[in-house]
Amino acid sequence: MWCRTAVALLIGGGCCLTSPARALEKPEFCRAYAKAAVASARENVRLKCGLTGSRYSPSWQLHYGWCMSAGRGSVAGERNIRMSELQACRR
Repeated sequence: MWCRTAVALLIGGGCCLTSPARALEKPEFCRAYAKAAVASARENVRLKCGLTGSRYSPSWQLHYGWCMSAGRGSVAGERNIRMSELQACRR
């Protein structure tokens, strides 16, 4: 179940996979999650959004560690909030 959800989250989050049918293990999924979270933190700074908190930390290790300990619903929720907040800032 985790693998199917991970693929859906990554595809839904705009990440490209070489094969959508390929199931991701949690560590691989969390590496991608952390990479995207750090990119969002950089975008926050670049756009001068002023968003704060651990959600916008530039620490890859922080995001990876949290993802590895969190449930898939929490990871999806965090990604969605980050995307919504940055989208509002871009307007």
